[in-house]
Amino acid sequence: MTQLFVAIFLSLLLLNFVFSSSFNEYMWSGALLVVSTFIGYFILRSMFNELKLTNRLLEETQKNLILQKEMRKKITDLSGEAIRELERELKR
Repeated sequence: MTQLFVAIFLSLLLLNFVFSSSFNEYMWSGALLVVSTFIGYFILRSMFNELKLTNRLLEETQKNLILQKEMRKKITDLSGEAIRELERELKR
């Protein structure tokens, strides 16, 4: 969505620049277009960096979830063994 917004905004500024009628309008429209292009670039770069970080965080969370499930299984197995040993001792 952000990409679309930036593209539409820069397209409108480009049209404004192309259809300027005087030298002063060309200068102002051109300057505005250049500044807006840089700002749009930084916005899009920030967005892509955020997406990369979000994906990395998701991968780390999935790894942690897998480890948590493995640990829970091991704890359950160990506690089950301890309960069986206690039951054997009580039966004697």
